[in-house]
Amino acid sequence: MDIIDDLVHSGEERALRIAKLLQLISMHQNSIEQHQKAGSPNLIIEQYQELLTERIDELQQIMQEIGIQIRLNSLNNAA
Repeated sequence: MDIIDDLVHSGEERALRIAKLLQLISMHQNSIEQHQKAGSPNLIIEQYQELLTERIDELQQIMQEIGIQIRLNSLNNAA
């Protein structure tokens, strides 16, 4: 039973990490949009974009480990 318990626990941890990453991605995207609208310095926007890229990369890595490939698109940029 230890193996099954470990797998379940691991799956729960992964699900929580995925949920947290999605939340962070959304927050970073919103921050970028707000700073762009406010005319903030490019350095600030670039820092948020770097964080956004790191979170997306981390999410993609986790998903690839379980055999899922993802692609994220901003709905705000869709025509």
